[in-house]
Amino acid sequence: MNRISLIAAPLLLAPLLAGCVRFQTVKDGITRARIDEPVAVNGMQVTPTRLVEDSRCPIGVQCISAGQVRIAVRIGGADPGAGPVELTQGQPAGIAGGALELVEVYPERRKDWTLYPDEYRFGFTFTRRP
Repeated sequence: MNRISLIAAPLLLAPLLAGCVRFQTVKDGITRARIDEPVAVNGMQVTPTRLVEDSRCPIGVQCISAGQVRIAVRIGGADPGAGPVELTQGQPAGIAGGALELVEVYPERRKDWTLYPDEYRFGFTFTRRP
């Protein structure tokens, strides 16, 4: 190959390979977000602002309890003086005429592995009450 071919080959392959990377949206009714990423959860804007607690039992370890995850979230349209709302995984919170719930937290905890706040993904559901 000549020198021009070696330079041009990666440039020609890049658009082809770019099509291989896909982010899939799962239509399961769960809206997922990172810390400081605002998302619409069934019409309500929710922004996870801070990890308060992650005491989940790591994979492969026997624990007395499963532990829990608690996070602080900001609700869009709420009274600015109201401050953040704290959610605990699996415990719906009554908000804005409905129930907001933290239903999943990724990644799972592992023994000897430190998770940093920007690595977390939180899944939410919001059910309006009739």
